[in-house]
Amino acid sequence: MEFRILGSLEVHDSGSLLSIGPRLRFLLAVLIANCGEQVSTDFLLSALWGESPPHNARSLLHVRVSELRRSLSTGSATPYSGIVTHTSGYELRIGPKELDSLVFDGLVNEGRRAMAHQDYSTAYRVLRDALALWRGTPYKEFEDQPFTEPLISHLTTLYLEAHEDRFAAALALGKENEVLTGIPPLITRYPLREGLWRQLILAQYRAGRQGEALETYKKVQQLLSEQLGIDPGKALQQLYLQILKQDPDLEPPVAAAGSRLTDTPHNLPMQPSPFIGRQREKTEIQALVLKHSLVTLLGSGGSGKSRLAIEVAREALGHFPGGVWVVELPPLHQPGITVQTVAAALGLSDHPALPLETVIGDFLDSGKMLLVMDNCEYLVDEVASLVHGLLRSCDQLTILTTSQERLDLPEETLRVVTGLPIPGAEVADVSAMMDYDAVRLLVERASAVRPGFRLVDANKGAVSQICQVLDGLPLAIELAAALVNALDVSQIVTRLDNRFELLQRSAHGHIARHQTLRAAVDWSYGLLIPAERKLFADVSVFVGGFSLEAAESVCRDHAGERESLVTTLTHLVDKSLIYSEDGQDGEGSPRRYRMLDTLRAFGLEQLQAAGELQRMRDRHRLHFLALAEEAVSQLRGTHQEMWLRLLKLDHDNLRAALEWSMRAEDFETAGRIAGSLYPFWNLHGHYGEGRYWLGQILEVRNSISPEVRVRVLLGETTLAVIQGDLVRAQEVCIEAASLARQLGDRPALASTLQYLGFCSMFSGELADAESYLGESLENALAAHDERLQGWAYIFLAAVALSRGHYGRARLLATQFLSTPESVRGPEVVGWATLVLGATDWYDGDRTRAISFLLEGFRNFRDLGALWGLSFSMFMSAEVSGAQGNIRQQVILMAAAENLRTSIAAASFPFLEIWLKEAISSARKAMDPEEFEQHWQQGIALPLEAAIAHAERALDIAAKSSARPGSIGRRQFDA
Repeated sequence: MEFRILGSLEVHDSGSLLSIGPRLRFLLAVLIANCGEQVSTDFLLSALWGESPPHNARSLLHVRVSELRRSLSTGSATPYSGIVTHTSGYELRIGPKELDSLVFDGLVNEGRRAMAHQDYSTAYRVLRDALALWRGTPYKEFEDQPFTEPLISHLTTLYLEAHEDRFAAALALGKENEVLTGIPPLITRYPLREGLWRQLILAQYRAGRQGEALETYKKVQQLLSEQLGIDPGKALQQLYLQILKQDPDLEPPVAAAGSRLTDTPHNLPMQPSPFIGRQREKTEIQALVLKHSLVTLLGSGGSGKSRLAIEVAREALGHFPGGVWVVELPPLHQPGITVQTVAAALGLSDHPALPLETVIGDFLDSGKMLLVMDNCEYLVDEVASLVHGLLRSCDQLTILTTSQERLDLPEETLRVVTGLPIPGAEVADVSAMMDYDAVRLLVERASAVRPGFRLVDANKGAVSQICQVLDGLPLAIELAAALVNALDVSQIVTRLDNRFELLQRSAHGHIARHQTLRAAVDWSYGLLIPAERKLFADVSVFVGGFSLEAAESVCRDHAGERESLVTTLTHLVDKSLIYSEDGQDGEGSPRRYRMLDTLRAFGLEQLQAAGELQRMRDRHRLHFLALAEEAVSQLRGTHQEMWLRLLKLDHDNLRAALEWSMRAEDFETAGRIAGSLYPFWNLHGHYGEGRYWLGQILEVRNSISPEVRVRVLLGETTLAVIQGDLVRAQEVCIEAASLARQLGDRPALASTLQYLGFCSMFSGELADAESYLGESLENALAAHDERLQGWAYIFLAAVALSRGHYGRARLLATQFLSTPESVRGPEVVGWATLVLGATDWYDGDRTRAISFLLEGFRNFRDLGALWGLSFSMFMSAEVSGAQGNIRQQVILMAAAENLRTSIAAASFPFLEIWLKEAISSARKAMDPEEFEQHWQQGIALPLEAAIAHAERALDIAAKSSARPGSIGRRQFDA
């Protein structure tokens, strides 16, 4: 078991990330923060529920501890034994190597000892390993909790000291470039740390940039004066004077020249530029190299396998006193070339009496050695045969290979190498973006060709987009950076559609396959047999990944090809041209497959050249038409949650199918897809996107059948009314109702009338709303459509609730129970329980209300139904306010409003009244500044954190003994 708190809380078991729910994560965080010590029950109750724990809090705590044990057991029949129950509390027992912060602490102290003994190479290596464990602010999601504050402070201080010690070791070893690239991102976050400034200035001076070093000193002098009103410390002032005098004492210590890094015999190549990023990967791969006899780095062309292997070998020199040897294999199919190339790299010649394999084996068996074999994909079988023989005859030999295809030997350990980490759209801060290796690489390489280039607000969007479009592939990013001397990054972005022509550079100092992006991909493509090339091109038609079933449907021309397709797909995965990933539910669920966008672009070129692109796109959109239409009924039943996840996984494919249908002027297919997808767009808050597609299709009035037009009109109505666009919603609704009557489609008419009622609710015309909804119920009953009957009851209950007719609202909502369970999907259950909860809450039965509110909240949470979730979040704010926690009430109200407005959803008039009353009450209870502070805190709260806060508020309020039951899986006594 491995617990990680250096960043967000994670628990790994045998390499697999465990899923720990929000309620249990908080409990686990408290136990980890006090690991090895008994945590009293009273302390846990206070941490979990504050000053107002429920009356059965001790029982609830016992239940949660039991649930946590089960969650940590990963399917084992025996609950996790590391949580020990004491008479008055609980204790989490974690081994010193099971918690990343303890490992981090130990490594930092080991590095300090090595620095004290001037063993700079050991200090550098150990501190590098320590810092590789750091993923961000410790206890990230709990950083505002009192129990984490001292731990975060201690670990952050240790983190900065470890950086300074590692930079000091790097300077002693002559690694100025690493200091020059590593310190600026830290200084951005910690600008007043003088030790970092001193190391940066010294590195600049040693790198021959004396003028820049003096400018940096002036910069920090001004910074300290403006912010603190002080001068730089004595150490910085002394360094400044030494630079002015060009003091010889500033040169690296002589001891560095005799460091153990240069004692090991090797043929490691000199690199033209400093290696950037992949620190954690380097550490993990080195650990594999030290543990296993054969490690293979797998990845597509341009992923950076070769450079990564060289850096791992360089930093492992001290572990292989017999030598570290690199063999770069040529792209040739000539038999025997592998043995000849290895011998040449080792400086060995043919022996008159012994086979060359024996000569190589005798040499490699003379000490503890590391052999790096680069580019093994051209002669995989020959390489595998040689490697197998060497490992059998050389007891102390370790072999690290890079390849696009595994060697398939029993002793082989695989490590997949993909692109560098890329910032997501949510990462907008410049300093935060520089924490991502892809961005750092682009910025550093760009500044080398255009001095003065840096990441700023004006170019951060383009830089991020370049990294995303190029999949974080180091080769592609370096090629893009080389263009910055001639083009702005925004100009590069607009030309990346033609990336294979754009990303080229001169051949000076670079091997042929690294001169252009096309050459790197051609290298991979050239290794494929015809069947693999065809499937590689065919699957490039998928956007954002695909399932095996989708590949079989779209790419299989004949019924008898099923097994051969699976085999060929497996070969492409083995050759790193397609990546295989766990399915939506982790291990055991159907796997998904994806291509890097760069490889996909190359595959589309092959389809275009073969005249197959349109045919494959036609097959693709017909497959996803079938998926969308199957989803319609499934999204309305008990399997709603599973189908929403399926559609989310294939969202990009569905978008592509819509786009290609519109381009082909196949508006009927486009209408069928869009008319099936609007429930998905609704639940996941994609209102703008959905309305765009539906609006485009509605404009081509005479190109789709009346049946399909009704479906599209219903979709536009649904999304328009939720966004509060009542004029458009009513206009479309009236047309849909007219068409439904012409077609005799009672279910469509019932749906249309429901949304006319919805429009009236939003405009405050409650009598009209009741009339429309009553007519909708009549049509649903006549059509024997039990799903629409259930929705009619809920809508009518909402009208009664908005009027304050609580008895009628409760009666109508409970009539929903007359519909069969088979049509009660999580969404409709969520709205039913939410309406019942709100009814009971404002009618004064708050104990009963909380049970319903909690169930409704969890249904929306599990579905990712954002509009319903915003309503539920507001109700959790109301609950917090009633319990006297005004601070949390304000935070949750702001989070609820932020969620609703972020998806551009409208609010019911009665809900707006409740919100205004709650805000007015909260403002009276606190100072204006305090209110504004908490409101802004709620707006800034990430969605996951807001959901966790809201659920915890309802959890605290829940009284299990008074729970009346639930809808869906359980019944309740109405």
